[in-house]
Amino acid sequence: MTNVGVVVYTPSESQGTYDTKWSHSTNGSGAGRLTGGPVEGIAGTYKALYFDEQGEEKFSLDLIIKNEGDHYTFTWTMDRETICIGIGNEIGGNLVAGYSFVDPKWLDRPS
Repeated sequence: MTNVGVVVYTPSESQGTYDTKWSHSTNGSGAGRLTGGPVEGIAGTYKALYFDEQGEEKFSLDLIIKNEGDHYTFTWTMDRETICIGIGNEIGGNLVAGYSFVDPKWLDRPS
């Protein structure tokens, strides 16, 4: 299986921020943080910072989350280029999404 991943966003104490755990079939796994989101609700624009298992920065992206009624869509960008797309839901107080990279050049990206 290649180019599939899952990310779990857990709300932190500060409004508009989430702690992150992520895993990808090709790109490894790690932690991260979303900041800059809306004061209320989930849909909005965030700054997403992702780290590998050693704590080194892997990606710094912008994330747009849209509410589509019964689910959310996710678009991760860097310099206005779409890097990943995904779909997810709220589950047990967390936001959980599946995702994939839109261009193979991002797969197995070194830290």
